[in-house]
Amino acid sequence: MSSETETEVVENPSESITEEEQPPVIEPTPIARNTRKQASMEKAQDEDNEKKLTRKFD
Repeated sequence: MSSETETEVVENPSESITEEEQPPVIEPTPIARNTRKQASMEKAQDEDNEKKLTRKFD
């Protein structure tokens, strides 16, 4: 006794999904600063690094 089952072949499943059903695509932003505090800390670190570099050459 063999039972036949029907299967629907979908070549490209993404085409069967309508645009409303698809989740929005969120693209990551290129390295963004989170806060002003972080930005000011980065600036302070850069200034410290510049001071260290100039001391080495003096």
